[in-house]
Amino acid sequence: MTSSIPRSEHPRPDFCRDSWITLNGPWDFSMGQDTFDQTIMVPFAPESKLSGIGDTGFHPVVWYRRSFTVPEAMQNRRILLHFGAVDYACRVWVNDSFVTSHTGGQSSFSVDITHAVRFTGENTVVVRAQDAPQALDQMRGKQFWEEESRGIFYTRTTGIWQSVWLEAVDEVHLEQVRITPLYDEKSVRFDYQLSCGEQHGPLALQIAISLQGRPVLSATLQPESLCSSATFVLDRGAKVWNFTEELSWSPEHPRLLDVEFRVWEDGCCRDMVRSYFGMRKVSIENGVFLLNNRPYFQKLVLDQGYWPDALMTAPTDEAFISDLQMIKEMGFNGLRMHQKAEDPRFYYHADRLGLLVWAEIGSAYLYSPDYAQQFYKEWSDCVLRDYNHPCIIVWTPLNESW
Repeated sequence: MTSSIPRSEHPRPDFCRDSWITLNGPWDFSMGQDTFDQTIMVPFAPESKLSGIGDTGFHPVVWYRRSFTVPEAMQNRRILLHFGAVDYACRVWVNDSFVTSHTGGQSSFSVDITHAVRFTGENTVVVRAQDAPQALDQMRGKQFWEEESRGIFYTRTTGIWQSVWLEAVDEVHLEQVRITPLYDEKSVRFDYQLSCGEQHGPLALQIAISLQGRPVLSATLQPESLCSSATFVLDRGAKVWNFTEELSWSPEHPRLLDVEFRVWEDGCCRDMVRSYFGMRKVSIENGVFLLNNRPYFQKLVLDQGYWPDALMTAPTDEAFISDLQMIKEMGFNGLRMHQKAEDPRFYYHADRLGLLVWAEIGSAYLYSPDYAQQFYKEWSDCVLRDYNHPCIIVWTPLNESW
């Protein structure tokens, strides 16, 4: 990874492994047919200037293609292919083998491509993205169905618009984890799911929590099933923590507790994932919003989440940081993200800088039964993906009369 590759930082700071490579950068590209007569800079949509295409017309079908080799450190392991977001529906092939399809322009998806990968030599991944730019019952947010932007409706986004990356895992690994702060109990609950083959030895999950490098808690579990949960009290142990002043998260004190998960099989470490969480509680009493059991006045801005040269994709990771710092400097303590499921790195920076976020998803302009069915699926996928971010205090499914 080099600085010449756009958006080359790890796309998921809340679920991060060391063994990964970005697939951002130049891809072969075609509008309509798989002739690949253009080059596009992923992860920028073809309507954006930074993509190198800059065509804002209607494009119902676009094609992408690029080659990659599997690094030595990822040899003979399971290879996962991740897409941050592809608008709106897509099909994916690796070395001419169909590997997955996905519908939903704002939710992430992954696929195990080990069966299709060559561990020596080049591999080719092809993506066909299909959009319906004038379908008003398709989840679109502020993407306009007319050619020229007007009012609150902006240029459309077609195809890949968030990062693409490869990740290597062992057969035994941590598939997902939801982290729930139990503020009143001074505890945290981990709901986790492990993945492994049919034949495996005894499993153990080690969880180590720290704050700025200082150990808070360490525990090792012997899971009775691949999907389970565990709850830990945080203010017990060798050090007695002042919970409110040392461990709690707020915009004024955005303390994040780091977590390291290690999955063991037969005494050998098979997987290591880094994450984090914030100890905070959101509640309402007698119509008053409370943060950590205290009345808290929300002073929010409405964030459109668009950039002049990159549309819905931040041009750089620093662009997220700059916007969020500016919001804080102007005296606000949060924002509502308007009609858009934002990039997980946006939420990461809001977590660490200390801003409350009303998270949203781009809904359809008109109702239909098909829209309702797709909405529930895509919205729940986004909620589950972004569940661990302490900055998110509200989930907004619909916008006004939409």
